[in-house]
Amino acid sequence: MAILEINYRARVGWAHPIRRAIDGNPILAARDKSWRKGALSDLAFAIETRLMYLPQIITFIDDNIGELRQELIRPHVQLHLNRGAAFTFTNARATHRVLFATTAFVTESRSCFENLAGFYQLFLETYCDRTITKRQSYNVVSRCTGKYAWSSALRRIRGDLIHSRSLFLAYEVNASVTAWTPIFSMNWRPGHFGKNDRIDLPTLAGIWEGLYAAASAMSRKIVNIAATRRR
Repeated sequence: MAILEINYRARVGWAHPIRRAIDGNPILAARDKSWRKGALSDLAFAIETRLMYLPQIITFIDDNIGELRQELIRPHVQLHLNRGAAFTFTNARATHRVLFATTAFVTESRSCFENLAGFYQLFLETYCDRTITKRQSYNVVSRCTGKYAWSSALRRIRGDLIHSRSLFLAYEVNASVTAWTPIFSMNWRPGHFGKNDRIDLPTLAGIWEGLYAAASAMSRKIVNIAATRRR
């Protein structure tokens, strides 16, 4: 049976500066044979692919939240709110898409984080004869921009979603504005939106901004190591 492979361009180029730095340093040439066959190239492709489609997941979430917003302006929604009763969207497809896309965003963001840490750990081992632990590599990625609240939130939320809980959609109602803010709970019990249960959109936005900044910082850090390696 023949297989048709599909070509695409990530259009991110996270690893390209690293490759140029390696190619420009003769000291690293002898160690570079493992790039193509080893895990470094796998991790590089994984990072670039995830950095490419994570913004598309965010757009997908926004588009479906926009579809649901059309139902919230109907008068009977207020009746549910006044009675303290849960509201059911007639657009079940958009509801489900918001939930699974948000879950995908969290899990894929954490995968990208782990890819960055794994690449850094293996790069040091391959090109610098330096061994660090997985925890040390995680700490480097978490703190490489000087801001690490995003990584703590990502670790907590992803751990819950992967191992024990799932997302439920709700809206924070503000009488002074017409556009209510979507929020998520990881607790199925009505009315539970405590610190360890609730996820709001600014937290998700902070995860993406922190991850993207960390990816850029890690690329620069690795480029500097490759360019200045002398033995």
